[in-house]
Amino acid sequence: MVVGFPCTSFSILQRNVNYRDRPEELRERQERDAPFLRLTRQIFESQLRRRAHCIVENPVASDAWTKPDIARVREKAQTCEGTASLCMFDMRGGQGELMRKQVRFVTTHRYFAEELNRHCDQSHPHEKVEGQNTRRSAAYPPDLGDAICRAFHRVVQEEDFQRYSSWQE
Repeated sequence: MVVGFPCTSFSILQRNVNYRDRPEELRERQERDAPFLRLTRQIFESQLRRRAHCIVENPVASDAWTKPDIARVREKAQTCEGTASLCMFDMRGGQGELMRKQVRFVTTHRYFAEELNRHCDQSHPHEKVEGQNTRRSAAYPPDLGDAICRAFHRVVQEEDFQRYSSWQE
């Protein structure tokens, strides 16, 4: 399961530009989005209890990472965390160039963190994540989905889920 909670009210752009002179208004927006953070924590904890898996994703600079519910997710994940430059997963902007959106992944298994922890190698130009590209950057590129599937395959091989199956032959 992949959980990406709303990031707009927690973004650095909101804090440093749009609401710089209106911090109380920004705090109110964040409070309205707080139920999503709580739900994210509940999903993550539920997956852990079930011995199932979960990936939580949001931009690296999101203020949400320091909020109590998400900080608790990070604590429960222990070392299963990483960051990625989505240009390394072929995220492209409106002009067809790669976009370097930086995201953090917190997960229930180290294999997900290993597959998703990719940083820009600086071998290509980038389009800015702004304007229409902001909307484009909200969707996961197929290469990211492939990386998640590769990690999941490794997890299944390691954990041998067959011994936990509830069906009978």
